[in-house]
Formats: sequence, structure tokens, C-alpha cells
Amino acid sequence: MSNSLTRLSAHTNIVADTADYNIIKRYKIKEATTNPSIILQTASLPQYKQHVQESVEYGLKTGNTLDEMIENSMDMINVSFGQKILEVTNKIHIQIDPRLAFNVVRSVNRALKLVGLFKERNIEKSRIVIKLPATWEGIQAAKILQNDYGVDCNMTTMFNLVQAAACAEAGVSCLAPFVGRIGMWYEKKSDKSPSNDIHPGVTTLKHIQSYMRKFGYETKVMGAYFLNSNEVKAISGCDIATLPIQLIEELIKSDDDMKDNIDTNFTIEKLDLTEDKFRWLMNEDMMATDLLSEVIRNFTADYIELERIVKNNLMNIQK
Repeated sequence: MSNSLTRLSAHTNIVADTADYNIIKRYKIKEATTNPSIILQTASLPQYKQHVQESVEYGLKTGNTLDEMIENSMDMINVSFGQKILEVTNKIHIQIDPRLAFNVVRSVNRALKLVGLFKERNIEKSRIVIKLPATWEGIQAAKILQNDYGVDCNMTTMFNLVQAAACAEAGVSCLAPFVGRIGMWYEKKSDKSPSNDIHPGVTTLKHIQSYMRKFGYETKVMGAYFLNSNEVKAISGCDIATLPIQLIEELIKSDDDMKDNIDTNFTIEKLDLTEDKFRWLMNEDMMATDLLSEVIRNFTADYIELERIVKNNLMNIQK
């Protein structure tokens, strides 16, 4: 029977924004995205504690210092969940340590380390997408990973066309505008909830999608951070949408029609971005600057909390 989710999938590829592979399997979604917040939330559930245990044991075996043990354990948590997710999907998007957001070399090395860990489990890099923040340094790291190593990258913490244009020029696989988060920022500033017609997050995504199509970039646009199904319906027609399970379930229960809502008639000029021009234009965009730093901080806080859990487990085993 047709429902809103199946109708949406006629225009937009659906990705599950979760690490809960049992739920992914239930809804037969063939691609999944994760981030530090999602991994922390899922790893904290009793039914998934084996992933923390497996990762801690790996860290103990491979690290010479406590810091190395923690880092190796954190990488293995991503791999442990990723392997199970890949048993029920075709592809997994995994985010590296958000504290590397402004370090090109360390971002590249950490990403390659993750890809190598998957390879040790006979999982090819074509099934792994590395998520990096759309800082200038993150974009340069993605360019190296894509061009020199053939590792696909998904640029996260995306809030404006400037970031998107730089990512597309770097040749990244996909980028993820945070639709609902942009809307929240403007709602706080104006004390008014955005409507679908003038929703700034929806408008940002449509501008980015139009830019990719107008200038012939292969980079895919993945709508992300949706707060409600109306936002999802408004971006129907974009390349990809990554949806939390609650919205997937809501759309399955809905009988609303879906159509291609991406207007490609925007008047958009191509951006020629150097590093200094990128940084200046980001500086001029208060929303993008605020949200980029805020979301990286939020991801970092959850990453550190998961590190704390890992460290406690390591210390308990070593006693």
C-alpha cells in the first residue's frame, strides 16, 4: 500500500539517520547516517552494550597508552556498529572525531584509519562514507580523501551556499544542509515559527540543490536535521533525505501526497572561492557562523561523553 514515505522515495532517496540496525532492518532502509550523538544514544541502550565491550577490548589490545586505548576504542565503536548496519544496508556514513574540525592532516589520517579498520573486516571503502564538518579545513580534508584515496565524503554541519559551493568544487560525494536547525535559528531571532513557504532551511536547501544542478556538479544534496514531516515534504525532490526513525514512522502512517518541490529557477551566480573569501563570506553570515560552531560543540560534547564511558570501562578492566 502506498504511503507518504513510498511517495517521497519516488523523488528522493531515503536514508535512515540512526545506528539502531534492528530498526533499520525492520523498515528495509538501504543506507544509514550516524554521528557522535547518534552513536552515544544507541551505545547507551542495554541491548547494544556489546559494542562498547568489543571496542574497549580492542583498545586494550592495540593501545600502548591510555590515550591510544581510548582513541582506538572510539574508532572501533564506529566500526562495530557500522559492520552490523552494513549487514542490513548497502552503505554507512560515519563521522570522525569532531575535535578535528580544523585540522586537515589529522582528519585525513583518522578517516583512513577508519576505512582501514573496515577493510580488515572485508568491508570495501565503497560502502563507507566519511562525514566531515564543512569548515574550510574539513573541506580540504575531504578533497584529499576523495581525490587521492577514493574515499567518499559527506559534508555535515552545512548551513549556507558558501559551504556547499566550496564542497562541490572539492568534489565531495554529498553534503547535508541542516534544514530544521536553520529554521530553529531564525525562529529564535524572530519568535515566529517558519512556514513551509518561507522556511529559511527549506529555502537554503533548494538554493543549494539548484546550484548543484545549474553548474553540473555530481555532488549530491542530502537534506538533514528535520524537525517535522512538513519540512520533509517541502524538500521532496532533493537528491537524498536522511530521516530519524520517528519521521520515517510518521511518513509511513501518512497518506499525504508527495511531489517534486525543488525549484531550479533560482537566479544563482557561481561562486569562485579562495580560502580568504570563504572565511569572509562565512564571517558575514551570522546564522551559518553561529550554527557551525554550536553544532560542532554539541557533537564534541557527546563524543567526549562516549569517551568517558569508554575510559571508565577501560579503567575497570585494568583494575
